[in-house]
Amino acid sequence: MSFSQLAERFSEASMETFDTSFVRHNVKTEAGQQALKLYETAVGLMKQRSADNAGDPLGWNYQAGIHGTFEPDRQSLATWAATNGYVKSADDVLLGNTALMNCTHFATMWGKDDGNTSPAVISRQDDSGINFLSWHRLYLQSFEEVARTVLQAAGIQGADTWALPYWEYTKQGEDIIPEPFRDTSSPLHEASRSVLINEGISLSNILIREGITVLDSIQTGLNTAQAQTSFKSFNELLNANPHGTMHVALGGLYDSIAENQALASPSGQKSISNDDVNLALQDTAKALGASDASGFPFGLMYNVEGAAFDPIFWIHHSYIDKLLSDWNFSDKASYLSTSELTNNPWNYQFFAPSTSGSEDSTTFSQWGADPTRALSSLYSPNYTYDQLDEFTEKGPNPATLLLELPSYRPIASQKNLNNISLTTLEDNKLFTQAITTNLPLSIDQILDLSDTTKKTNPISIEIDLDYKIKMNSSEKITIIIGGAEQISQLTSQEKINQFNFLPSLTIDLFPMGGGSEMRMDASISFDIAAAINQKLTETRGAAREQLNNYLSTYGSEKLGIIISSAANDLTLSQLTTTINQNLKTINSNGGTFDDAAYLAGNPNLLSDSVALSDPEAFFNTNRTTGEIAPFVNFRAAAVGMRYLTTNPELIKDGISASPYDAISNFLDFGQRAGLALGDAQELSAKNWLDSNANSPVFNFSALGSDESMTADIVIGRDADYAPTVGFFSVLDSTGTVEAKNGRLLSPGDEDYAKEALRYNNIFDSLTGLTTDSDEASIKTVTFNGETGYLAPYAIVSGQTFFGFADANEDGISHFYQLGKNLFGLEDIFGGGDADYDDLLISFNFSSAEPSVAAV
Repeated sequence: MSFSQLAERFSEASMETFDTSFVRHNVKTEAGQQALKLYETAVGLMKQRSADNAGDPLGWNYQAGIHGTFEPDRQSLATWAATNGYVKSADDVLLGNTALMNCTHFATMWGKDDGNTSPAVISRQDDSGINFLSWHRLYLQSFEEVARTVLQAAGIQGADTWALPYWEYTKQGEDIIPEPFRDTSSPLHEASRSVLINEGISLSNILIREGITVLDSIQTGLNTAQAQTSFKSFNELLNANPHGTMHVALGGLYDSIAENQALASPSGQKSISNDDVNLALQDTAKALGASDASGFPFGLMYNVEGAAFDPIFWIHHSYIDKLLSDWNFSDKASYLSTSELTNNPWNYQFFAPSTSGSEDSTTFSQWGADPTRALSSLYSPNYTYDQLDEFTEKGPNPATLLLELPSYRPIASQKNLNNISLTTLEDNKLFTQAITTNLPLSIDQILDLSDTTKKTNPISIEIDLDYKIKMNSSEKITIIIGGAEQISQLTSQEKINQFNFLPSLTIDLFPMGGGSEMRMDASISFDIAAAINQKLTETRGAAREQLNNYLSTYGSEKLGIIISSAANDLTLSQLTTTINQNLKTINSNGGTFDDAAYLAGNPNLLSDSVALSDPEAFFNTNRTTGEIAPFVNFRAAAVGMRYLTTNPELIKDGISASPYDAISNFLDFGQRAGLALGDAQELSAKNWLDSNANSPVFNFSALGSDESMTADIVIGRDADYAPTVGFFSVLDSTGTVEAKNGRLLSPGDEDYAKEALRYNNIFDSLTGLTTDSDEASIKTVTFNGETGYLAPYAIVSGQTFFGFADANEDGISHFYQLGKNLFGLEDIFGGGDADYDDLLISFNFSSAEPSVAAV
């Protein structure tokens, strides 16, 4: 299978593969209304189970406690859980072996190290939020199974096919909470919820601030999230809004605004802070066995510790999950990667009924132990949705999406911000900090690179900003985008207000720790061009004219951003920009030039307008003799070969030798089976190929004399010829060899080929590397410090090819590094199609350790 055939095969496929046995319906539809009635019944039954037995895993309190409880720390959680029968031993909680309080907002609690009795179970906290959508998807899926089982046990008709409905509150006319949640006699009613929302006031009538309603805010937040081109930025922005905004709105944060209070009926409370509403919150805490909930403001949905105890939580999150599926079927979509979950481990442990009907714990990945199983369930949910808004049933090509994973996405620039604090503005209303990036691109260039009308495969530039903030902070963070020089002058709120037409993002923080003052690591990512284009799309009239004039005047400046917030202890740690090429539209064009790889490999070109306008044309015009053009299939070869080296059992089972067949296997079988794609290993692997060489040359000279390591070597093939590859010893990265008479020869010298392949220069363990056309092969070889430098050669139909262009009669290199410890062969004299995938050899190295002889 060739790369073009791979892309074509999956051109009609989708990222998500559904089980249509269970369908989630819009609560406004007839099917959705029926599902809501069954949900109401299930909630009542589950609440009764908790009343009968607090520790019942199928009860309401336990299922909601998986998301969070009112306990302030791990010790308190352990004591409460053991006392109320939620766990067998408090030690289970202290050691992290629990399904309780595992929402991704509790990163600080699970990252705290209190010694052997309560060790940190995650090593980092800054990007734990990358698990937000995937964790909640599996949480809802497990809850659905529990509720379905409870309904079945009660003999309720329709239980066998029941699934959660969803409330699509971002649409005008659907922004009134469904009636059963307003019925005080229903188990779906929650007294601590927003009085206004409980009384049926639409989100379009509830103000957040002057001129901005809840509906306005969540529609803007949704549009911002859906415009993102990486999973990380989509996940983070959707988490903030509409997700977080709806949590605090439902929790009653906006009830106390004077204009909103007038909406409440005479019989309703004027403010969520009234004593009777606070009493409802205390009653919930008491029912859970918690000692006190007085430190938690507003209603259950406002507090992450209590949110899942409000029945609206599940209908709200069913819609958030639907938005993930919507995005996965859009042309903006990208995968969540194994590397992101590996680097940011979380506990995907839930209680769900087992196949035998007993109550059992379901662990997808305990603190990062098996992220592939979590990913498998993320992209193969056991349900589907009744419709996917504005998108067809066919999403972007999943095969080409794999090539955009972070392991293969180049970093354009990084800037250490040294934990600088935001400073006080002149008018003391907000704190602010202006930042310039190290990115040598202007605003105009960023917009041009992403222009889909000019480029078949546009390039996007994404910002990733790491910061620290108090866990209990609900202050908004605003990021304004503009020209670096001009934006640094916005030093007062008055000056910022004069530029309110500029592109910006507002992060509505969802408090993650009740009353906790502890500071936590966090990050926010966004696509720069998407943010600017969204502002251009939404802005009308005078503001649009102002924005156009601004871009005309300052568009040639380098990028700058200003961070503004009322939070008085927000500090900034690092700003990273990544460059990514949109490969979603590739189908049969297997020779597509990889613009992003070329620009990343030649960063000086990021400031060259001619190169940016058409990287491929610039390469063809300026290429040096023997310079190899980077093509998209190089990334595919790296992805496929890394999958094979990570799963050697597939080779033993006779999977096809082509790396493109390997990708096909992953999408057809491996992803659902929970096999690792290998991108995490690619990201963390040490590359033993010499970066100073202009051809693939292994440099093992860094190994100590008493050290050795092994490598599983996988050989793949995508060609009609049957090349054989071997390795010979060279003295340096330029390919110098020692002749029999002691003379040193360089590639291009007379007799170089003969002396290079002389018997005592050949590395015997790596001779005869080949494979049949229909299967890959694998062998294991040991290396040590005496191995030194090794360079490859190939024999194809009687011809010998080297990686050094000067050593070949056609003057080109026949080997090219495609990834870490991976290179490919071009087996045609003169370069053929220059795809370098005719034979591929990938090395999966073990860690260096003392050799047996040294021991």
